Amino acid sequence: YQLSQQTVATFTYRYSQTDGDGDISDTSSQYILLGLEHRFSPSTSGVIRGGVQIRDVDGGSSNSAPYVEASLRSQVNEKFNLRAYGRYGVEDYSRSLINFEAPGNPFSVYSNTNTLRLGFDATYNVSQPLAIVGGVNYVMLSYEDLQASRSAPGATSSVDEDLLNAYIGFNLSLTDNFMLNGRYNYEDLTSDAGRDYDRNRFSLGVSTQF
Repeated sequence: YQLSQQTVATFTYRYSQTDGDGDISDTSSQYILLGLEHRFSPSTSGVIRGGVQIRDVDGGSSNSAPYVEASLRSQVNEKFNLRAYGRYGVEDYSRSLINFEAPGNPFSVYSNTNTLRLGFDATYNVSQPLAIVGGVNYVMLSYEDLQASRSAPGATSSVDEDLLNAYIGFNLSLTDNFMLNGRYNYEDLTSDAGRDYDRNRFSLGVSTQF
């Protein structure tokens, strides 16, 4: 619904289904969301949606939970653009925790994974063929409602984890269709389940489009 020249009100319904493939119980989610899309300027726009997420977990704890998502995009000038985003809800596909320290690496399954995701990324076009890219994102996960029938002995009823990820890299156009990509990525995970780690990754690749 058009509220003004810059603002649109929206209603969104979504349905998703996740197949756990035997190890993790199947889930389905329905999302009922109200939102606003607003253009702050010709080069900057934002979107926010919020409402309820209704979940059905086979053999687990079905419930309803709040769901919010937002994004902001801005073309600062001809060379520089940025994007910020956030999302809070229950993720259906990230519900198992593996205990790497235990023999056989048993895993525990939780019905709900309340997840907050925040991120920021930017692109700066140095020249016609070369662009510098970078970004930071943060994820906070809260695993809740342990499914006893699908979990390792001694698993805790809830687990919290925090993941920080930062990267910087470049995109270099070799021809009209081929691009050389390079990235440095740093990850740091803090976990109540003893899965703490930090990781440095370097990658180099080529991509093409038709």
